[in-house]
Amino acid sequence: MSESAIGIDVGGTFVDVVLMRGGDVAWSSKFPSSSPDFGDRLAETLQQAVHSAKGLEINEISRVCLCSTLATNALAKGGFRPALLVLIGYPQNCIDDVLSETHNMPDLLVARAQGGHDRNGDERAPLDESALLETAKKNAERVEGIGISSFYSTRNPTHEIEAKKIFDDACAAPCVCGSELSNGLNAVRRAVSCALNASLIPIAKDMIDGVRRSMQFAGLNVPLFIVRGDGNLMDARTAELHPIQMLLSGPAASAIGAIESMKRSVHLEERDFLVLDMGGTTTDISYISNGAFHIASCGGYIEGYRTMVRTANVHTFGLGGDSLVDFSSEPFAIGPDRVAPISSLPYHTCDWRLLLDRSKGSNPVFVVPGERFASSGTNSDIFLEHLQKVGADEWESVVALTSERDYAEKTLRSHENAGRIQRCAFTPTDALILLGVYQTESVEPARKAAECIVETLDSSTIQTPLDLARRVRSLVSTALAERIFRFLMLHEGFSPAFLDGPDGRLMLDVILGGTCEMFALKPWIRRPIACLGAPTPAFAGALEELTGTTCVRFEHGAVGGAIGAALASRHAHYTVWIQYLRDAALYRAHLPNGIADFEDLETAVDATHEKMLAYLLHASDISLSIRCERIDRTAHIGPRVKGGKTLYFGTELFFSVER
Repeated sequence: MSESAIGIDVGGTFVDVVLMRGGDVAWSSKFPSSSPDFGDRLAETLQQAVHSAKGLEINEISRVCLCSTLATNALAKGGFRPALLVLIGYPQNCIDDVLSETHNMPDLLVARAQGGHDRNGDERAPLDESALLETAKKNAERVEGIGISSFYSTRNPTHEIEAKKIFDDACAAPCVCGSELSNGLNAVRRAVSCALNASLIPIAKDMIDGVRRSMQFAGLNVPLFIVRGDGNLMDARTAELHPIQMLLSGPAASAIGAIESMKRSVHLEERDFLVLDMGGTTTDISYISNGAFHIASCGGYIEGYRTMVRTANVHTFGLGGDSLVDFSSEPFAIGPDRVAPISSLPYHTCDWRLLLDRSKGSNPVFVVPGERFASSGTNSDIFLEHLQKVGADEWESVVALTSERDYAEKTLRSHENAGRIQRCAFTPTDALILLGVYQTESVEPARKAAECIVETLDSSTIQTPLDLARRVRSLVSTALAERIFRFLMLHEGFSPAFLDGPDGRLMLDVILGGTCEMFALKPWIRRPIACLGAPTPAFAGALEELTGTTCVRFEHGAVGGAIGAALASRHAHYTVWIQYLRDAALYRAHLPNGIADFEDLETAVDATHEKMLAYLLHASDISLSIRCERIDRTAHIGPRVKGGKTLYFGTELFFSVER
C-alpha cells in the first residue's frame, strides 16, 4: 500500500490543494481564499481529493500538510490583531529600540517589569510578580495574544516561565515566551518576534481551526502538520501558539516544490537555480544551491521586520496578481496593497455597471465585503451597515457617509486590515484578463474600468484599454526583474546601502535597459529561473528578455506550494550553549528550561545530552531520531609552531530531531 498525502497552500488570494501519491501529483484544485464560505469550499475540495484517485483508499492518506502565506501577508499588509508584549528586565535603550521597530503595530500594548538575567544566566533583579499580575488583570480582555520576553532569557528562561504562569492563570489569551521562539542572542529582535507572534496567534488559530473542521467533514482523521519557515513540519498545536514560525512558510514549501519539479523536468540535472513564486498578494525569490535552499543566517526578515525565527533565505515583497495599481503618477506604482480585482465586482453587486458608469473620468476604487464581513457585527458601524445594504459602493461615497474624513478613512483601513471589507480596483489580474491571458467571463468590468482610467491619463502611448493592460504587464515584468537582480547582487555581497543609493539605482536602471548615452548592457543570469504560481508564466517571456536566462514552466507550477507542503519532512533543531564561568570555576549549560552547573566540561556535555534527550522525548508522543553534534569554540593565540595558548570560549551542542 503506497502512502499518500494531501498538501494545502492557503495564500492571500487562492487556496491550492493537491493529492500526492508516490511523489507524483494525482489530483489538484484551486479556489479563492477570500470565499465567504471558505470552510465549506475546503471541505468539498478535500472530499474531491479523497475520491479523485482511482483505487485510493482513505486510509492510504497518512497526513494533511498545510503551508500558508498568512503570516507573511499579515506582516506585509500590517494586518495585526490586538496583542500585549511584556518586557522583563529590559534596559531603556533596548525598550526604545523595540518600540521603534514595532511602531507600525497600532494595536500592540507594551508593558515592562523588573527582573531579567545577565549573559551568564545570573539574575539581575528579582522578578516583580505583583506588577505582572496587575498588568495581566488590566489587559486580560483587551488583547488576543501575549508575548513575554525577558532580558537574556536565552541564557536563563526561568523569569519568562514564571511570568507565563501568571498570565496563563489571569488571561484567556494564549501566552508564549521569547525563549520558545528562538535561543539566539539579540534581545530586541527576540522581543519583536514575540510581539509579531502574539499578534498572529488569533489569525493562525482561525485558519487552522477551519482546516480541522474541513478535514473532519471530509472524513480525514489524520494528523495535520504545518510547514515552518525553514521548510520543516510542525504539528498544528505548535503552529497555533508559534505562528511566527509560519513566516515564509509558503515560500519555503514552494522551494521544496520547485526542487521536486526540477528533478522531474527536462532540467533534471540542474541543482542550482532561482525560484520565482508569484501569488495574488506577494512574490518570493529564493536560491537553490546543490538541490537545497539556504537558511537565513540572521533570522527571517520581511517588510522591515527583523525576527529571530529560523527561515529559508527568501526575498519576499508585496507584488502579486491582485496588487493595487496606482495610476496617480508615471510610472504607475504597483503594490504592496492587495485588493479585489475590478473583474470580481459583479460577484458583489448586480449594479456594477452603474457603479462603473458613475466612475467615468476617474480611477474607480470600490469597497466590497471581506472574508470576515459576516462576523463583524454590522449593526454597530455605519460603514458596514451601509455595505450590507448595497453590496458594494465607491470608496469616496462610503467615506462621505460621515463628515469626518480622517475618521472615516482610519475606520475603513482598520476594517480592511481585519478582513471585514476589501477595496476593489484595477490590478495586474485585470490587465491579464484584458490581454486574453486569463479566460474568464469578467472581461467587461475590467474593460470598462480601464476605459475610465485611460480618460484620466495624459499619455500619448496609452489610448485604449489594451494599451493600459500592456503597460501594466510591462511594469510588473520590469519590477520582477529588478527584484531578481537585487536579490542576486545582495547574494554576491553588494550592500543594501549601495543598492538603495544613487549609484546602485543607476546600475539597476542600466541593467534593466535604462537610457545610457555611451553604452548598453545585455544582462545574463547564469542560472535558470523556476517559475511557480498562477500569474508567473504570464511574465516569463518578458523576464527571459530582461534577465537573459531561461524561465522554466511546470505542468503543476500553479500549485507548487501545495506540492512542497505534501512532500516536506519533520525535522527540528535545538542548540544548547555551555560556557565556562571563570569566577566560579564551573561549566554552565543553558537549557530550554533553566541552567545547570558542572565542575568539568565532559560531565557538562554528557549531562546536557541526557537532559536534552529527556526534554525532547517528554515533549513528543511519537518516536524520535535524535542526532547531536558538538563544536568546541576555541582560538589559538601566539606562535602556532611553539608556544602560544588556546582560549576556550564555549561549547555548542546541536540537536537535530527527526520525527
